[in-house]
Amino acid sequence: MKTKNLLSVMAFIAMLLVPSGALATGISSIYINVAKPQVGESPAWGTFWRSVGVDMSWSQWYDNKGESLSATSKFEKGKQYTFRVKVFPVEGYSITESTVPYINNNKATVVERKATGTYISGGNTVYETGYIIFEYTYYIPADLENIS
Repeated sequence: MKTKNLLSVMAFIAMLLVPSGALATGISSIYINVAKPQVGESPAWGTFWRSVGVDMSWSQWYDNKGESLSATSKFEKGKQYTFRVKVFPVEGYSITESTVPYINNNKATVVERKATGTYISGGNTVYETGYIIFEYTYYIPADLENIS
């Protein structure tokens, strides 16, 4: 009888030591939809749709020089613009090393990724749910001037 009780107590303690993210569902793909850049329009930061299992931390538009666009910036012909976003998993889900991000159904470039796990921060053990930062670059073509 004592052995059964001891095993039950040990199992309970082991469950307490396992980070909550360890039992989460791994996210295989993340889909984000945003308004594509249009000549003369200002950038939109909010997403119109995102995959189940993630929430957005922040997003930003950049010009071809890597400078942040403001709310009053206007998209121009012949230039490229990059949309970058950081998302994190909601409770019950996790970012994995194989999570593939998409922006407007285009495979995005991963800028930074941290999978769910245990990390040391400032000397303290921290259980994180992970995050992923990814981007996609759009090019607005210039008008053709001459056709020969």
